[in-house]
Amino acid sequence: MFANLVDRQVKSLDGDATLAELQDILKARSVRTVFQPIVSLVDGEIIGYEALSRGPEGSNLERPDLLFRAATRYNLIWELEYLCRTRALEKVRNMKPSQMIFINIDPRVINDPRFQKGLTRDILEKYQVDATRVIFEITEKTAIEDYRNFRRVLENYTSQGYKIAVDDTGSGYSGLRLLAQTYPHYIKVDMELVRDIDKDGLKQAMMKALYDFAVITNSKIIAEGIETEDELAALIDIGVPYGQGYALRRPAPGFFDIGPAARQLIVARNYKKRREIFHTSLTIPVGDIARHDRCFPPETLGHQALEYFNNNPNILGLPVVDNNRPVGLLMKNRF
Repeated sequence: MFANLVDRQVKSLDGDATLAELQDILKARSVRTVFQPIVSLVDGEIIGYEALSRGPEGSNLERPDLLFRAATRYNLIWELEYLCRTRALEKVRNMKPSQMIFINIDPRVINDPRFQKGLTRDILEKYQVDATRVIFEITEKTAIEDYRNFRRVLENYTSQGYKIAVDDTGSGYSGLRLLAQTYPHYIKVDMELVRDIDKDGLKQAMMKALYDFAVITNSKIIAEGIETEDELAALIDIGVPYGQGYALRRPAPGFFDIGPAARQLIVARNYKKRREIFHTSLTIPVGDIARHDRCFPPETLGHQALEYFNNNPNILGLPVVDNNRPVGLLMKNRF
């Protein structure tokens, strides 16, 4: 439905004017590149950045969905993707040598003879970037008619040192089929599966299944679209190793670190997780499992205590406190 909406928005623009604007963008190389960090959910370190392309600010094609839809409509997708790829790789030299660059690639471009001629390799040599730092991020926006040939082409690139990531995993059957056919190094989980995962047991089960699949196939999971601290905590508890999203850092023109609050949350949650794994009920400090409950004075009437028990079924006992001194505990099963 969203793709149809974008199609209508592109078609609503004047055809000749849109084509001319797109051609001007390509000629002037006026695509803007922003970078969003991909973060270890174990220690908060950045393993790489996803390069995201935008049209000229304030233009009709500023939005990436409109920009790429227009390029597809006018058969200029190769030219646009090549420009975006070049603009991203130009800046890789400003990254740390240990970090990787994730570049979005349309499956149709992978099969283009111009892509297979090694033009990306020429760009890497020009900017002195090692191919092992480049991850081609593939999403099935368009139909792949021959998976066997597509996989053969991908194997050609992986043999040269490039890595493969499958994007939008979990968004539909086609994405899962792409996952099963490509043996990716990274599996990027669609943000719809991440949204409110802390509140949704079914989503948690699906994420755990993808995590188990990744372990078996020696892939790494990256959760996309993390927007809240609770989502981040739930993903850490499941064991997802990497993530990206607004809760960590928004896309920016440079290679920026995540904020100290996000890093502290990651470190603290992992510390708590390790303590829970290694502690038993006999070795864990009672302060870690104690909770703060409402206290009642000795003058509390029995019907008041009963009403509180009925309204709070998880409460098993009421602490009785007289002048800030605990004097007793009223247990639900004995009341």
